[in-house]
Amino acid sequence: MSESGFGPGDIVRLRSGGPAMTVARLDGARGDVKACCIWFEARGRPHFYYLELCTIEPAAADAEPDPKGR
Repeated sequence: MSESGFGPGDIVRLRSGGPAMTVARLDGARGDVKACCIWFEARGRPHFYYLELCTIEPAAADAEPDPKGR
């Protein structure tokens, strides 16, 4: 786990809402770290995106990424 409180394997969501995502890794230099988050669409196609840490928050304890994106 990093200074941000997030680490690989953590389940997060965008602060504005959206699907549960898994943090795959944290990349970047100190002060400019981004989380590489992975999630699946409804057809099961994986997506990933690097997100600013200020845009994500821990997902609810019962939120698990749905491998089929539902």
